[in-house]
Amino acid sequence: EKPKRIRDIVYAFYYLWKCRRKHQGQLELGGPIYNGWKQTLVTIERHILKELGFSFYVIDHAHKFLLFYVKLLNGDYNLAQTA
Repeated sequence: EKPKRIRDIVYAFYYLWKCRRKHQGQLELGGPIYNGWKQTLVTIERHILKELGFSFYVIDHAHKFLLFYVKLLNGDYNLAQTA
């Protein structure tokens, strides 16, 4: 599966919306309609992924803990690199 860009999805939706409403005009990249639909798409995607069990919590990096203990032991640069 190849990930789709948000811009491509918004443009496809705009094309369908424009055909149904017989709307004339272009969707401006960065315009108010585009930004609103983009934000809505991202929000809905997060809700779907959350319902499917994906976690969005940021996990601390393991190096942070290693460097803490190297400093606690008054270790030098070589000890930190080895750890």
